[in-house]
Amino acid sequence: MAEMTINKETATKIEDSPQEHGAKDVIEETVNTDGRKPYHWESGYPKEARTEILCEAIYVGIILVISLIGLLFNWCGCFANFLGLEGEKLQPFEGVIYYFFSGLLGGAIFGIKYFYRVVARGYWSQDRRYWRVFSPWISACIAIIVGCMVISGFIDAAKSPSVATGIFVGFVAGYFADQAVGKMSEVATALFGISSQSK
Repeated sequence: MAEMTINKETATKIEDSPQEHGAKDVIEETVNTDGRKPYHWESGYPKEARTEILCEAIYVGIILVISLIGLLFNWCGCFANFLGLEGEKLQPFEGVIYYFFSGLLGGAIFGIKYFYRVVARGYWSQDRRYWRVFSPWISACIAIIVGCMVISGFIDAAKSPSVATGIFVGFVAGYFADQAVGKMSEVATALFGISSQSK
């Protein structure tokens, strides 16, 4: 009994120690409350909105899975075998597919981060639905163009990047699609110049 009493007293002292209180304060300061009060767990969205949010979450999740499966299938040569590609056509085709699906992956990850933040903070709206639907696919297409720019040498990089490099560049181009478009603007300016005459 004496040992049990000592253990309980020791445990109480540990719980009430300044270090423990300091740890609790750190947790409370770093946790993302989204403006909620403690124990306020119910959703602020009506049932109709929650249903639409769930559908969008499933959609973005499907895009994520498609991008990963696409990368795996391309690595296994499934797309090339299905189309019967061989020789000189094989490597460029697989490179473009890598850029596409890695860009799709980057766009999906960006969309997921955006999605859960706006939902949690109460900023989800129907008006942004088309952006959320098309954004990953736009990222995938931009990644293809950036990949072609890398391979052609317009972007300072190796002429024949490895598979890992292609996936990395495609993912970054898809995740930072807006900045990638800005880089394309620089290339367009270098190619075509800027008209000195205002229209």
